[in-house]
Amino acid sequence: IQDDSWQHRGHPGAQGGGGHFTIWIESDQLSQLPRLKAHQQVYQVLGDLIGHEIHALSIQLQSQSGV
Repeated sequence: IQDDSWQHRGHPGAQGGGGHFTIWIESDQLSQLPRLKAHQQVYQVLGDLIGHEIHALSIQLQSQSGV
């Protein structure tokens, strides 16, 4: 997890307290799904954090085998 909030100072979402983050996930299950479906599953796990503590999220998926 990388906090990118400092790059967004002055951005309206940052003013509301929500952070900007990048996460890297190694998962064969997620990497085999269509990108939209994989992102939806990540958002479902993060639940109420989205829109409050997390304003923006960049999701980087990779299989455990590196492919």
